Amino acid sequence: MSKQKIFCFPLIALLLAFLLAGCSSMIEDMRKMTGGVVYTVEHWTHKLDSTDESDFEKSYTLACSQKKYGIVGSTTNEKGKDLEGFTVWTDKIEQQKVLQNGSTVVKVYYKRNEYKYTFNPDGGKWGSSTDNKVVKGKYGAEFDYKKDVGDPTKENLEFAGWKEKGSNTLVELPKKIGAKDKTFVAHWGVKVTVAAPEFVGDISLKAVEEKDKSWTFTVTLAKGEDAKDWACEWFIDDNPVQDQSALTLSRTKDELGKGKHTIRVRAVMNGQIYTKSVTATVE
Repeated sequence: MSKQKIFCFPLIALLLAFLLAGCSSMIEDMRKMTGGVVYTVEHWTHKLDSTDESDFEKSYTLACSQKKYGIVGSTTNEKGKDLEGFTVWTDKIEQQKVLQNGSTVVKVYYKRNEYKYTFNPDGGKWGSSTDNKVVKGKYGAEFDYKKDVGDPTKENLEFAGWKEKGSNTLVELPKKIGAKDKTFVAHWGVKVTVAAPEFVGDISLKAVEEKDKSWTFTVTLAKGEDAKDWACEWFIDDNPVQDQSALTLSRTKDELGKGKHTIRVRAVMNGQIYTKSVTATVE
């Protein structure tokens, strides 16, 4: 076997290895070596405030551009790319011949997708309607919850917020239409109805932030009232506190959790009820 043949085998094997490994940089270098030149691909997305998808001069904005290599005289074969919230308008891609001077530009246009948010009241209603509310909008459009949806109501229950379908966690609703259809289900909590009979005397409720990273909430009775005659029911964010009837309630900041909390007490004496509320914010 000649030295020339011995030298060719490892060279061919090396080239095949690079190609099979999908080495893009090697492929680009090969294109350059075989007469490839740079051309530009521009990606244009439909403007949110435009209703005319066919006005390519005014209704689209340049989202990004790419530099690619092609063989001089060949025709491009651009198919677009994945852009969140958009769909490639394949019929409007005009393929170009690759020119030697690098001036070739291929424009790819993208339609802005429409998505919908569905709100299921889960037995509740808006006015007299128990039907789901559906809000449709283009990707990125403003979403006005109060105007387009609003809180539903349900007899003997309090509306507590929204959960995504299939989840048990309350979510903060988006401010804009995202790139996915979503269904939100109402979450309901127990409504606490407090009687308010005529009451002799008065109470006050004070919140004190302690140095040991805790909060203490204390009921102060009117002058002359005896603490042994009173029983208290405590609520943290409308959730009843179990086994707590004293005039004082203490909670660590970890137990409360970060955020603003409403602490409410129902002070009861001889069947008469008086309520007070305070707020505590844990940073």
